[in-house]
Amino acid sequence: MATSDSSKKKSKKTKKASTRRRGVLDLPKAVEQRLAEGRAQRDAVPLEAHAEWSAPASRQDPVAILEGQNAVRVPELVPIRHGRMIVSPFTFYRGGAAIMAADLAATPTTGLRVQCCGDAHLSNFGVFAAPDRRLVFDLNDFDETLPAPFEWDVKRLVASFVVAARDNGHRPKEQRAAARAAAASYREIIARAAGMRFLDVWYTRIDAEQLLAELAATTKKSTIKAAQKNLAKARRKTSLGSLSRFAQRVDGGYRITQQPPVIVRPPEFAVDEAEQIVRQGLADYAQTLSPDRRVVLDHYHFEDFARKVVGVGSVGTEAFMVLLMGDREDDPLFLQVKEASTSVLAPYAGASEYAHQGERVVQGQRLMQSASDQFLGWVTGTGERHREFYVRQLRDMKGSAEIETLDPAALARYGEICGAALARAHGRDGWTAWEDLDRITGHTGVQGTDLVWMGRSDRVQVRVSGSGTATARVVLIDSSGRADGAPVRRTTPPATAKPHKPRKPHRAPQPHVLSRHRWGANEKWRSSRPRYNHTIKQVHLHHTATGNDYRRRDVPSLIRGMYRYHTHTLKWSDLGYNFLVDRFGRAWEGRAGGMTKPVRGAHTLGFNATSVGIAVIGTYTDVKPRPAVLTTLVKLAAWKLDRFKRDPLARIRVRSQGSDLFRRGEAVRLPVIDGHRDTNATECPGQVLYDLLPKLRTRTAHRVERFD
Repeated sequence: MATSDSSKKKSKKTKKASTRRRGVLDLPKAVEQRLAEGRAQRDAVPLEAHAEWSAPASRQDPVAILEGQNAVRVPELVPIRHGRMIVSPFTFYRGGAAIMAADLAATPTTGLRVQCCGDAHLSNFGVFAAPDRRLVFDLNDFDETLPAPFEWDVKRLVASFVVAARDNGHRPKEQRAAARAAAASYREIIARAAGMRFLDVWYTRIDAEQLLAELAATTKKSTIKAAQKNLAKARRKTSLGSLSRFAQRVDGGYRITQQPPVIVRPPEFAVDEAEQIVRQGLADYAQTLSPDRRVVLDHYHFEDFARKVVGVGSVGTEAFMVLLMGDREDDPLFLQVKEASTSVLAPYAGASEYAHQGERVVQGQRLMQSASDQFLGWVTGTGERHREFYVRQLRDMKGSAEIETLDPAALARYGEICGAALARAHGRDGWTAWEDLDRITGHTGVQGTDLVWMGRSDRVQVRVSGSGTATARVVLIDSSGRADGAPVRRTTPPATAKPHKPRKPHRAPQPHVLSRHRWGANEKWRSSRPRYNHTIKQVHLHHTATGNDYRRRDVPSLIRGMYRYHTHTLKWSDLGYNFLVDRFGRAWEGRAGGMTKPVRGAHTLGFNATSVGIAVIGTYTDVKPRPAVLTTLVKLAAWKLDRFKRDPLARIRVRSQGSDLFRRGEAVRLPVIDGHRDTNATECPGQVLYDLLPKLRTRTAHRVERFD
């Protein structure tokens, strides 16, 4: 984040502002207008852009991704995960959500974000009981849920039908038919939702019995009969029906029956301690339920628990089954306590607004499902790692299609149903996650926050927290046109001071940098001529904290928005950063004055007079930048530092001109390549990018040596 050269003061009682925006899926506008906006999005990212995918040279190793997940899982359960994944290509696909997330992150999107399932393959759909005890068909797995581009869910769903059809031995034509059925159904239901009132969309659900009746006239009798059998089986999957399957009478009570390695009770010597932990966990979990749900839970007492391995991709995470009993022997309640890890989408879509991963799952499920389990809640574990869990009923009339038994026609029909269910789930939300914004005070005294890239949005919500009172004002910057239509001057104004001439020419070559003209800078917006430093001692690394959901074509507009915000709203003389690097690895000229010269920027309070500021466009608190970004940062740093014979691995003494960490005149010893937080009270450049600084220094030094 940029800051004025003279001041960026943080109050001890700093107010935090946060914002989120809505996409164009469910706007309360005229249907025609929404359709027009949709067509504009399709023109920007045509269907053909989604047609092909090939693995880039920088693709992450799929096996390495899985091994990375295994590193934080229960070691003795990892072989079970591998065993379940290698059964077939489809079971591998089921367990490879993290692999596909990494691949999808590099595919084109329209920028429309919704609450995504994150793992929307066909086996994560099924029937379950709504609170009114009617069976509904919907998504039933939300371990990876997170706001993200809607295309990611659609592509994972459609691809799952191709893989499943291949496993079933269906011909290529039949594989394509199933995939197209799912995609077409999604498209049709979304189009229908665009013309509906939002409350009607919200209350829509797929009633299993009604659905089966509608399919009876156009579906083979054998398929309908099999579906009816599955529904009947689902109705028997209740807590009472599970009692005889999972537990037995022991000493006047019930004990869960061991079925190693899938169901394992704690060792006898640890039973009492484990029971105390579970009892406390249940008490904490109850506080996440609504008062009426707590009343229901209070009618049950703890009976027993055991570890239970579930799923395919989830295997290795901690999961438990807890048996509660009412006052009668025929009144059991089985709960599942399942570990919630960081979503596989988070490295690419951004962190969740919920600090607790269990709450992330619960809130995402409540948002996407038409009717959710009334016992959904979350709790934190007591172990060394303080694992986070969500809680739900273990068996509540849950059932799913037996995919391996479906013929081509039945699989295509099932694709239609799943596509419709996914569209209904996406139609319930179009808001992005909340983004925390730091307060910025420019040298003119004008206050603002970090700039937020909105993309295509129709609404903005802002909330302010902290002590004291404040008047909030939202400034919307339309940077879609080139500098408000004003002509762009290509000349660079004369300098106010003659820059120092290095004794020796630099040898690390200048990387390709896109000029201010390329992003459409209106030079009339600048209020003064450039200033130059006499030397360059440091490179300060920043992130712009503007989000990561922008496209290649958005970057010029995004930089113009920053430029206008800095000059018009904050009343700065120019864009704060010397250079910017987008998430695709392209370098852009920032502050005016000549990119080959030591232009003084306004990026690092108190330390601008001896440095160059490079900002990565995006937010890198939880997201890892692409390799191309790191390569460009190395090239820029080597080029600038070698010109002034600075060792990228060294530390250097710099005199502060006054910051919120160091008083004016104080001598500070800092790395030659540092992060904004090393000199100012800020989270910039984000924890992930900051942690990469040692690697960047080493790579920069190697590049300098290469051209020595």
